[in-house]
Amino acid sequence: HRLMGNLYRNPTPTANTWKTLSVSQRLDHFALDPAGVERHFDQRILINTDHWDPKTGCVFFYTGNEGAIELFAQNSGLLFDLAPDFSAAVVFAEHRYYGSSLPFGTVNASFADPAHSRYMTVEQAMADFADNIVWLRSTMLEVSDV
Repeated sequence: HRLMGNLYRNPTPTANTWKTLSVSQRLDHFALDPAGVERHFDQRILINTDHWDPKTGCVFFYTGNEGAIELFAQNSGLLFDLAPDFSAAVVFAEHRYYGSSLPFGTVNASFADPAHSRYMTVEQAMADFADNIVWLRSTMLEVSDV
């Protein structure tokens, strides 16, 4: 099998393998609270375009979970191994409220007020990731058919 021969080229990616970006993200995508629509926070994204071809490539987009995004990137070697075969960009987006993607600045501030937890939902996180993909395709990855 063609892919099996190429696996495990880079089983342990390092920080030098990706570029770290900070993307302004809306706190509230659904107007649950008028103040939340206007408020933004910095969401961290890691991107590797070593094998990216905008004409033929795809994007491997890893949606972060409960922790700092570097931990997941460092333990997801398969995505980096497959990227050359698919001319893919590899993207890791940190989940809101985890790692450095804290909507209220710090861990204490983000979790101190129970009202802040209304923005820690699957729906808000999925909207973050959808916005990340649109932004990445139209800017960083220079794909025109967004």
